[in-house]
Amino acid sequence: MKYINSDDFKLNNTVVTLGKFDGFHIGHMRLIEELKKNKNEFNTVVFTFDTSPLKVLGSDNNEILSKNERMNMYEKLEMDVVIEYPFDDRLMHMSPEEFVENVIKAKLNAKKIIVGKDFRFGHKRAGDIELLKKLSKIHNYELVVIDKVKYLCEDVSSTRIKSEINTGNIEAANEMLGYIYPICSKVISGKKIGRTLGFPTINQEVPFGKVIPLNGVYASKILIDDKVYTGVTNIGCKPTLKNNNDINVETYIFDFDEDVYEKTVCTMLYSYIRSERQFENLEMLKEQIAKDKDTVKEFFEK
Repeated sequence: MKYINSDDFKLNNTVVTLGKFDGFHIGHMRLIEELKKNKNEFNTVVFTFDTSPLKVLGSDNNEILSKNERMNMYEKLEMDVVIEYPFDDRLMHMSPEEFVENVIKAKLNAKKIIVGKDFRFGHKRAGDIELLKKLSKIHNYELVVIDKVKYLCEDVSSTRIKSEINTGNIEAANEMLGYIYPICSKVISGKKIGRTLGFPTINQEVPFGKVIPLNGVYASKILIDDKVYTGVTNIGCKPTLKNNNDINVETYIFDFDEDVYEKTVCTMLYSYIRSERQFENLEMLKEQIAKDKDTVKEFFEK
């Protein structure tokens, strides 16, 4: 796979899908599946932006996948080219017609474009499917429009998934993502309180600009050095330990006591177990962690 993070390129004979792709949910994957049907005939290209347009415009601050998590996802797509195009002032003010002429035609040399039904582009999102159809006759490309994918009778969207993550409904979010929501980041040093309780934990950096779930305790799987472990993950400010309200991602991994400081691990959240709460003392916290372990074991046994 060739990765391009620039506006300085020129490709030939491409089939392109365009979008924000900030979470690669099941709707996005429908576009990717359609794209893959053309691999023998064209160079397959995923075109997105280095920063979400909504984020730049100030209407959406966080993304489902961090930069590193998106890079991992790109590798799995098996596309010929992935482009994260600079979303700068020049692009922001480019008319839809200019975007098609200067980017889709001049830089991508697109022979086929695959987009979702609600795709909008250009300055003030003035471009839509009807304009893409009209311009296809001028610039000689085929347009394929894919219907929205639904979950529980409503359209799947990144906004809807973020809402479910924010409210702790991680199972619904996972259904719409088509994979288990991950937190992939470096393991950092903690206060080692868990070790004194008999439940050693790992603490992860909170990835910058990523949607973090509702504070609470989650059933999780943890990927470390290509091996998967089961765990209990707490997201929150550790009120029992008076942790200054800083958000932490802390996981007790079953049957694991290795030194993984500075390693990047992926914690995948499967289900919300309970809310975060403050305990009167560490002994009560220890008892609750033991109960949480049993709850998680039961969850995965089912």
